[in-house]
Amino acid sequence: MSDSAHVLCSLDGAGPALSVAWSPDGRRLATGHTKEGGFVVCLRAWPQRRLLCRLEGHTDQVTGLSWSPDGRRLASSSVDHSVRVWDVSTDGAALAVLEHPDGLWDVAWSPDGQRLATAGVDRTIRLWDASTFAPLRVLHGHDRQVSSLAWSPDGRRLASGSDDDTVSVWDVTSGALIYSRSEGCGPVSGVSWSPDGRGLASATANGNVWLWDAETGAFECAGKSPRGGCNSIQWSPNGRLAAAGTSKRHLHVFEMETGCCLFSGHTDRGQVEGVSWSPDGRHLASTIMEAAPLVWDVSALRDIPTDHPSALRRWRHLHAAAPDRTSPLQLRWPRGAGGLWTMLEADYGEPGVRDAAWSPDGLCFALALSSGQPELRDARTGALRVRFEAPPDVTSGIAWAPGGRALASWGRQPFVRIWEPSTGAQRLTLEVPARQVRNISWSPDGRRLVSMCERGVIQVWDLASREALSSIGEEATSRPPPAWSPDGACLATAERDKTLRIWDTTTGSLLHSLNTYLRGATGVLWSPCGQSLVSWDAHGELRCWDTSTGAPRLRLHGHSDRVLGVTWSPDGRRLASIAWDNTLRMWCMSTGVLLLTLHLWLDGVSLNVVDWHPHEALLLVGARPAVGARDAPRLFLIDLRPQPEGGTSHPAPVG
Repeated sequence: MSDSAHVLCSLDGAGPALSVAWSPDGRRLATGHTKEGGFVVCLRAWPQRRLLCRLEGHTDQVTGLSWSPDGRRLASSSVDHSVRVWDVSTDGAALAVLEHPDGLWDVAWSPDGQRLATAGVDRTIRLWDASTFAPLRVLHGHDRQVSSLAWSPDGRRLASGSDDDTVSVWDVTSGALIYSRSEGCGPVSGVSWSPDGRGLASATANGNVWLWDAETGAFECAGKSPRGGCNSIQWSPNGRLAAAGTSKRHLHVFEMETGCCLFSGHTDRGQVEGVSWSPDGRHLASTIMEAAPLVWDVSALRDIPTDHPSALRRWRHLHAAAPDRTSPLQLRWPRGAGGLWTMLEADYGEPGVRDAAWSPDGLCFALALSSGQPELRDARTGALRVRFEAPPDVTSGIAWAPGGRALASWGRQPFVRIWEPSTGAQRLTLEVPARQVRNISWSPDGRRLVSMCERGVIQVWDLASREALSSIGEEATSRPPPAWSPDGACLATAERDKTLRIWDTTTGSLLHSLNTYLRGATGVLWSPCGQSLVSWDAHGELRCWDTSTGAPRLRLHGHSDRVLGVTWSPDGRRLASIAWDNTLRMWCMSTGVLLLTLHLWLDGVSLNVVDWHPHEALLLVGARPAVGARDAPRLFLIDLRPQPEGGTSHPAPVG
């Protein structure tokens, strides 16, 4: 979807702008400009783009614009403590100046054209009679400046967003506060009603896009700007999309039913301040702090059929929260999707799960525990199947042999132990010439192992002879674990010099070197088909590379902290990742679209492992609790398969 929208034109001639608004008939476009072009409001004819007039009078930045429903008047707010109302049906004369005690950030005309709402730095919202311009009411309730306003389509309610991190909804007849909601995610920079009045969208300075039930204020779902905090948001006329401008020079378009970011356009000029949809939904106007406004052609997004497969429409962003350490997490699913979600609880010891992996048949999973004794558990019930009698030491990792014929574990000692899964008996032990093993992985044919010790030395072992066949590369203490190619002929490593290297596993010779420019890569993983490599870094970014040409394919933005684990879906179409920001994210690997975000807001828990079921859309996610958090959940089983209407949304714990 990344190429389905594009910049149509730049509105040069008046300098940088902060605010923008289409007229109700879509035939005029108003932009409010900053000092470089004069503190003016410019009116242009659309689609001719011809400048009709300049409305002068403000002495500071024009921060908000709103048309009257009949398109005959235009209101503009400014940091100069005033709102000016202009007659744009004739010569653009100023009809009134509404004074405020402090600077203003937004102005909004009611749908019936009878009232104006204004708000700004003084933390109040003021209502005005749009005929006489007399003050009607002052609404108090916010603790910090009010940055945005939006009327409900029926004109009975007014929504406001504030730097006090809240979205408030008011009864404009009585002036009563109906409800005020906050998700604690930073100052609210924009609010917008859905065209049917049932939903309310808000955007925050840290990049979150929230969706609320407008009647009750109940939280429904959230999206996340892949790049930067959001400065504004507006729902599209057809109610399917919402546009947001960001501080990192991007315009994003979200599909509100799914939470998917369908389009991310880079301006390359400055942060995007304001956005406005044309009435027919075919164009988006955006203002940029350091440059002239832009108009985008988004007709291809508007015309996406509702069953378009690229968006995987059944997904929306999911959120989980546990009010205490003993309660099951509560998960919100898409409307009409249902879905099974379980939390597996057992006495895993302190501090719990260090690694987890599905068996190749998908019927059980293996756990590496801090107690030093790996174990197998039933995938349906979480019940213990086998506990392996290992020496008392921390088990750092665990890996299944192809076909499930054996299981390997490693830890803080210089040994790799191979187990019989059915009985728990130890088959053999490989002694690595180092103090401890950091990571191992099986070759696709199950005949070899690659190990990496604490100094970053990589060795390929033949299991039949128990001897090292080759060594890969040089010592590198910060090197992440290597990854086998699906055919077993190559290994990929991420190096300190910001390269990905591909090695011949038989000879240990270097085959290819890809320059990634990654800031400290922390992992690399081959796709199931062998045509792509995905790498990730300590700053939350993932990149996908073409293994035949070395060319970059995708850059995946979303995580705000170090990526800790990544897994491909068996068909290679999707990728799941976890990070220190305690989110699990799922990506479409043909388009780079972020399909799902699962926030695990749990006290004292950090995610540390993720593994995809070999046959179905099931994810196994391990979490490591902090020391002392003995009752915190440590293992999650997430079913991503579509469910029939009325599926379970708050299942009981299993295990």
